[in-house]
Amino acid sequence: ARVPVQPVAAFDSGFLDVGQGHRVYYEQAGAATGIPVVLLHGGPGSGSSPRQRVFYDPALFRIVQFDQRGSGRSEPMGETAHNHTTALVGDIERLREHLAIDRWLVSGGSWGSTLALVYAARHRDRVSGVVLRAIFLAGRSDIAWYFDGSRAVAPEAYERFLAEIPRRWRRRIPQYLERSLRGG
Repeated sequence: ARVPVQPVAAFDSGFLDVGQGHRVYYEQAGAATGIPVVLLHGGPGSGSSPRQRVFYDPALFRIVQFDQRGSGRSEPMGETAHNHTTALVGDIERLREHLAIDRWLVSGGSWGSTLALVYAARHRDRVSGVVLRAIFLAGRSDIAWYFDGSRAVAPEAYERFLAEIPRRWRRRIPQYLERSLRGG
């Protein structure tokens, strides 16, 4: 079967209360009785997109997407309180249970690849396989490259980004961003 160029429309959507003041938005597309796959978006903070569905044949797969805490259409938007990897992994598991899926393929790109690996490690019995793209493992070297080494790939964009960071924080960009997000 040929994967469509245009993403298939969702057949189901809703909000799931995951606790601690968070509600995550989710959508399902493709074959309702197909092979279940959860697509984990990058970011953190970006949100899911129908375009990500083109990686899976909608005639074969039940495609589940959700916007992680503080991202996309999830509520409250931009919230960082109670928003950490362990909570996100718990949200994935709550969504699987809510949708009555026994096991599913876990797929992610960039930050979503990190989240997919953590989820798969903690819930092996609920994972039928893992598919990763644009892998980002969130280690010190990954983060250092993201905030400093990326200047070799996109120097103009990097300089525009750097111009927004106060000079005294430019050697500690991740710490500055964390402090800014926490309102400190």
